Amino acid sequence: MPLIPQLPNAVEGRVAELCRDLAVQAKRMRELEEEAEELRTAIGEWARQFDDGTPLASSPRPGRR
Repeated sequence: MPLIPQLPNAVEGRVAELCRDLAVQAKRMRELEEEAEELRTAIGEWARQFDDGTPLASSPRPGRR
């Protein structure tokens, strides 16, 4: 007789399903982290174009003269 009794099939199935769900969520979190890093990089590159001290070009707002 094993020291740990076997879990009923229904419980084992639910645990397996939860593990799959967690794996999917972990993958999605990694993807979101990658997207956030890409966005940080893009914003940094965009902001660096203004670091040379050149003033921003003024453009009239729509509807104003």
